[in-house]
Amino acid sequence: MRNFLYFAGALGCAVIISTAGCSPGQNAAPSTPSNGLGATPTRAQARWLVPAPWAPAGMTPSVRPNHKRSWMSPEAKRVKPLLYSSNTLNNEVDVYAASGKSNNLLGQLTGFDEPYGLCADKSGNVYVTNLMAQNVLEYAHGGTSPIKTLDDTYGEPNGCSVNPKTGDLAVTNFEGGPSGYGSLVVYANASGGGTLYSIGATSLAWPPVYDKDSNLFFETQNDTTGQTYFLELPSEGSTVATISLPASIAIHSPSGTTWDGKYVGVTDEDYKSANTEGLYRVSVAGSTATLVGQADYTDTCYNTYTIVVQPIIYKGNFVGGNFMCFYSNLYHIDYWNYKKGGNPVRYIDGSATTNTSYGQTISK
Repeated sequence: MRNFLYFAGALGCAVIISTAGCSPGQNAAPSTPSNGLGATPTRAQARWLVPAPWAPAGMTPSVRPNHKRSWMSPEAKRVKPLLYSSNTLNNEVDVYAASGKSNNLLGQLTGFDEPYGLCADKSGNVYVTNLMAQNVLEYAHGGTSPIKTLDDTYGEPNGCSVNPKTGDLAVTNFEGGPSGYGSLVVYANASGGGTLYSIGATSLAWPPVYDKDSNLFFETQNDTTGQTYFLELPSEGSTVATISLPASIAIHSPSGTTWDGKYVGVTDEDYKSANTEGLYRVSVAGSTATLVGQADYTDTCYNTYTIVVQPIIYKGNFVGGNFMCFYSNLYHIDYWNYKKGGNPVRYIDGSATTNTSYGQTISK
């Protein structure tokens, strides 16, 4: 079940048309032209603004080249923590105050080839999965130059998480590995060449997360059948295992896993097929997950449509960029109430950089 790229003219950006269980016109969005894209694609067609980290043979997403220099304001050195947001269409990572109460841009990192998912370690070092370059770049808190580069020879990295106890760096590859599909790679102490873990012959992977006990969780989807899975690499294990979800949880389109300090969050961009981002809080024991709570994250910038790729949990907020705001010429990094859901309680206005956030992390 491959996705196909739909190239939309004026902005030179690509939109992914998903063939996953939808038909033309299903969940149709208004057809008002916006952003030079002509008739707005259906929501199913507009599932990604170049977030799917792959392209058919001979085709690559049309993102904007960026020849600017990295910079960080003096204020960024004083502000802790910082929110790093991967602005993939502009090939940069934008930096803001993590509180989300200011739109002031505190810095920008450049020199990427489609920066995607982000993560940070307990020292505040930030890791950027550099998708098309097939590497991961590490930056010190507030730094403007990489302090380390990890090559990813196993595919195209789209997300990462740092083990809170060991400092190991786990990286998911959406696809592009030896099999042409996704994989999981773990770099011991965030160094070296990494250890490859199989996730299934035809599976695609979404950004992972470690819990406090060093268990790693992530979502995958079978590219042939469309079936989604919730997987775990146990802290003491060497094999990725499937976690059974209760029948009340049906993931239609994964967007990454989260950790709130107690529970794992399993996300769905088509929450109950209702055109919004949703999250199921689960506790995991052995090979079984138990539903603890759930929330539906809506928005008003473009009807009620919400698409978030790599959300994070921060101080009781579900944080992520809503791609659908793009179709209203808006560029929001939204802060939702994590447990209650509903509309955002506040947002960072990224209009100054046309920030369509694909991933975010907090550097403390």
